[in-house]
Amino acid sequence: MDNTNPEMATPGGRNLTAKTIIGDDVRNSQGEILGTVQDLMLDLESGSVAC
Repeated sequence: MDNTNPEMATPGGRNLTAKTIIGDDVRNSQGEILGTVQDLMLDLESGSVAC
């Protein structure tokens, strides 16, 4: 993920676009890579990322 890209910055700095997350490594608590993010789903009722 490129946190230095000004086009991806938000005023609060706490939002990410799907484009910046897709392709990122998914790691467990030991830092081992489990895979990569392939897609995102949003819960339209809560507005949060669906699990």
